Amino acid sequence: MDHNDAFMAALSEGKSVARTRGHTLGRWQKVTEDMYVSMCLACSKLTWVTQSRGEKRWRIGGSVVKQGCSEGNLRASSVD
Repeated sequence: MDHNDAFMAALSEGKSVARTRGHTLGRWQKVTEDMYVSMCLACSKLTWVTQSRGEKRWRIGGSVVKQGCSEGNLRASSVD
């Protein structure tokens, strides 16, 4: 798996976990070369995808992957 494939797989996993927990993510924003964040449009909890320098693996994290959405399952027309 190349760098881009690993990144896309982590983003996909983050989106999937968020949906499972009732979150509706907004756009992903680049923070640094190694970190991207997205916020739930309903409850404003964050999730991120990050990569430690020198590693090939990307990881997901944040309150979105640990907790359910406190505002229910909002569906927005501008998701993704």
